[in-house]
Formats: sequence, C-alpha cells, structure tokens
Amino acid sequence: MRKTHLVILGSTGSIGVNTLDVVSRYPDRFQVVGLSAYNNLKLLEAQVQKFLPKYIAVSEPCIADFRRRVQGKKVKILSVESDLCQLVTLASVDLVVIGMTGSGALQPFLAAVRAGKTVAPANKEALVMAGDILMRAAKTHKAKIIPVDSEQSAIFQCLEGQNRRDLQSVYLTASGGALWK
Repeated sequence: MRKTHLVILGSTGSIGVNTLDVVSRYPDRFQVVGLSAYNNLKLLEAQVQKFLPKYIAVSEPCIADFRRRVQGKKVKILSVESDLCQLVTLASVDLVVIGMTGSGALQPFLAAVRAGKTVAPANKEALVMAGDILMRAAKTHKAKIIPVDSEQSAIFQCLEGQNRRDLQSVYLTASGGALWK
C-alpha cells in the first residue's frame, strides 16, 4: 500500500497534534512532507525530530531561530506568511490538513484545491468567506474536500452517499466563537 503524503498547516494546534497522533499510530500509511506553525517552536522542533518532514513553515521572525534549532537536519524552512501555497501544491503531497485558524487559511486552501489535492479543513472561516469559490474550484480541479471540524464533518458523514437533490436544508446550532452573532 502506498503511503499518503501529507502537509499539516497548524501542526502545533489541537487539530495538528491530533493528526500527528493518528500518523504515529499508522506509520505504514502516512508520510509527513511538511508542517507549519506560527511560533510554537519548541513543539514544532519535537515534531520535526519525530516525523522528519522535508519542509517546515514558520513565521518570518522565527526563521533564524528555528534554523538554529534544526541545524544538521535535512529540512527546508519556509515562511508561513508567503510560502504556504508553495508547500501545499508540492507534487509529492496527497493530503493537506488545514488546522490553522482565521482568514490566513484561505489562500493555501484554494491553492491546494486548484492543485487537485485532498483537503481536510478544520477551518470554518475559509468556507464561510469563500465556500462557493472553493467548492467550484474543487469540482473543476477534481479535488476532494473532507471536513474534519466537528459540525462540518458530521454533516459530511451523514450525507455521504445520499442523493443531495432531495435535501432542502441543513440546520447548524451556533456554539459561539468568531462566527456567532
């Protein structure tokens, strides 16, 4: 069985940590190609030691410090601010897990979809801001979007294999957070 090669944006957050926990349990199924974290360098350094990704993206002010931390490792260090689209569109990448928060996830999400990747978003903001654009691009480029955030994932799992033309509406409860009014 060929391994799934993945990139995790936001690897030091809860989604990223849990994704890497799954990778740890199934090392014969997954290969980590790239990780990104904004500034939790200590945890990111431990993740690099364990998963040996070829690419890392950190915030620009942290690049020099992180380069010292991983000296001697064969890892290319990128910028979270400018290189995430490059990271998610690498030919070797099959799956992109988006565990980063906020609107900053939109560009790499769209780039991954346009590259025909399977994208597992835990980011509501990108879907709220540009859901129509993302879904059209996914259809055009034959990308898969498999939500991993709780509400979207629950709906996705319930509708998988169903005739969606019969569906008239879906109701989500508001649990608070940035999108609640």
